[in-house]
Amino acid sequence: MNLCIFIYLFAILSSISAKLTLKDLPFRNTTLKWEVRVDDLVKRLKVEEIISMISHGGSLMPNPATPAIPRLGIKPYMFDDECLRGDAQAGKATAFPEAINLGATFNADIFAQVGMATSYELRAKNNNYTKYGYYGWHSGLSCFSPMINIMRHPLWGRNQESYGEDPFLTGIGASNFVKGLQGDDKKDRFIRASAGCKHFAAYAGPENTKNDSARRLKFNAKVSERDLQMTHYPAFKECLLAGTYSVMCSYNSVNGVPSCANKHLLTDVLRKDWKFKGYVVSDEGAIEFLISQHKYVNNSVDAASAAVNAGCNLELPASKNIYLNLNDALKQKKTTETTLRELAKPLIYTRMRLGEFDSPYDNPWRSIPLSVIQSPEHRMLSLQAAMQSFVLLKNQNDFLPMDNRIIRLAVVGPMANNSKELFGDYSPDIDPKYTTTPWKGLNFMTEWGILATGCSSTLCPSYNASEVENVVKSVDLSIVCLGTGVTFAKEGHDRQNLSLPGQQEQLMKTVIKHSKGPIILLVFSAGPVDIKFADDSDRVVAIVQCFYPAQEAGEAIRRTLWMAGPGTSFGGRLPYTWYTSADQTPHINNYTMHERTYRYFTGTPLYPFGYGLSYGRFEYTSIRLSNPTMQKGKSIKLNVGVKNVGRYQADEVIQVYISYPNATVPVPQRQLSGIKRVTLSPGEEINQEFSITSKLLEVWHDTKGFIVEEGKVFIWVSGQQPYQKRQTGANILFAEFKVKK
Repeated sequence: MNLCIFIYLFAILSSISAKLTLKDLPFRNTTLKWEVRVDDLVKRLKVEEIISMISHGGSLMPNPATPAIPRLGIKPYMFDDECLRGDAQAGKATAFPEAINLGATFNADIFAQVGMATSYELRAKNNNYTKYGYYGWHSGLSCFSPMINIMRHPLWGRNQESYGEDPFLTGIGASNFVKGLQGDDKKDRFIRASAGCKHFAAYAGPENTKNDSARRLKFNAKVSERDLQMTHYPAFKECLLAGTYSVMCSYNSVNGVPSCANKHLLTDVLRKDWKFKGYVVSDEGAIEFLISQHKYVNNSVDAASAAVNAGCNLELPASKNIYLNLNDALKQKKTTETTLRELAKPLIYTRMRLGEFDSPYDNPWRSIPLSVIQSPEHRMLSLQAAMQSFVLLKNQNDFLPMDNRIIRLAVVGPMANNSKELFGDYSPDIDPKYTTTPWKGLNFMTEWGILATGCSSTLCPSYNASEVENVVKSVDLSIVCLGTGVTFAKEGHDRQNLSLPGQQEQLMKTVIKHSKGPIILLVFSAGPVDIKFADDSDRVVAIVQCFYPAQEAGEAIRRTLWMAGPGTSFGGRLPYTWYTSADQTPHINNYTMHERTYRYFTGTPLYPFGYGLSYGRFEYTSIRLSNPTMQKGKSIKLNVGVKNVGRYQADEVIQVYISYPNATVPVPQRQLSGIKRVTLSPGEEINQEFSITSKLLEVWHDTKGFIVEEGKVFIWVSGQQPYQKRQTGANILFAEFKVKK
């Protein structure tokens, strides 16, 4: 019996000793430097454990999380979360407006605030998930967001996920969203969530063609080095400078080499040139598509080897885990164990900075409660972001803002009461409790309102002409809600032209022909649609581009049309060029920047980049440079005076454009180089300072790389671009300075 007691006590003591040993391992020692802890853990991992870790980046496959390692006390981890503008595709969360809406705000603070709110809700849900041991799809803290590819073509299905066509604006969005999402990892021990900027590189359509539904999975983007450096790379540089923990490599090839097997992109550019220390994750299935789509290799061992040797740390699988073949790759000497261990380090580091290997009691983010989801503060932020994003394209004879004179109102069109189409792609789930459609919001403002959708869906294959005609004949005002929605344009599905879907144009023309009163057109789309006929019509007194405002759509529309309270004047600006026809720009398969975006387009658009009307009237009163010359490597200050000379408090977006009249290499005809959104009361005047740095003036030289050329630099400042046929009414100020050695 004594022997039994001894054995029993020995087992207990051994168990306690083992637990203490796990707890006290160096990688859990919070007094050590991060890199020491990371190195310690990676050294302890068996190569099979590393392979299992880097092959489980998420997805809807069974067991998507990185597996637990019980012998080291390590739990599973989910690397797959979508955080484009809210915790997307993961149940209840505050639905902030689509990414293209955020771009249209031209407001750095909105990007940061939406990123921060998203991370709080992500943390709250993760705290709850891990409490119950759940590590399923979209339950973690590592985001595949933001999406910072350039809106290069108006027909691309994923334009809605972008911040627009401009590298500078997209860089501001990327930087501020990342900082808002993660927090300050230089000041705080733990980050709230980790960002992941995608898709690297030169991924901007096509998604599909009529004859090839998998086009995006194997497309070869033939891109000049100048266009990569001047257009496709800048936003990613800003993302890295903001401290993103990851970058997602894209489906496409760049100049013949698939991005996720492209050592030049993932190692030479990202890590050597830009000093990126984080991890690269493949787009979903991109590693297996090296075989089935690109035909770049012909077996799983070679696909896995090509990707890890290029620098892809983590595989996000679609139907199979290609990285699980890395054991065979090691046996065949197609990669090395050292390579795999180095790839694991930034994955471990990310998990450490999220707090996984420290005491939960030391991590303030572990106490964020579920009550932050759809909190009043987050719902108000969603409303503010929507209102700030709306772009007033037409306001004939200052018809807007409305007053309460409208008694009978018709809300017409397939987007009038269709929540799904108002949310856009990659959105949180729709919560009817907190969602208002245009119809629900506008019906609040009238004693007698009527809804006439006309079409059963946004595809609008046919419409009820008599219903629409009879309704609009009997009301004081018709508000028509048209657009594309996510059914017509989204990931995997490009548009074929700029036409409104189906019979929507005919529906609008019926309203124009038969409406008793004035007409307001609300457009819900990511990119431009052909509405020139409405812009030309005197019956259509106002046009608003609403994009995809998500849960607060109706309330935001009501407040801005009626200017109901502070912050409700239109102030959004177009983050892209609104072409009159897709034929104005090269085919989507052609990756030249010639005649693309406002930077290179020489034609006349329907509405230019940066355009947007306001209830305010603004006068630019002064422009001053701190010095008429600037030495290379230095900067100068630009001071701008602007005054609200109108009747209403309103937002103005101050825009600074530069050009290079003496350039010896191809450069944009003009480049946005400064923005500031300001709120001014009637009669209020401010002075806003901008810094013009040498970095802003860099242009690409094919043999010298980035250079700052000597000579003149022109500057324009206003609430719009210079030299545009379509004007906002604000004056444009000009200045110039010289760059010297």
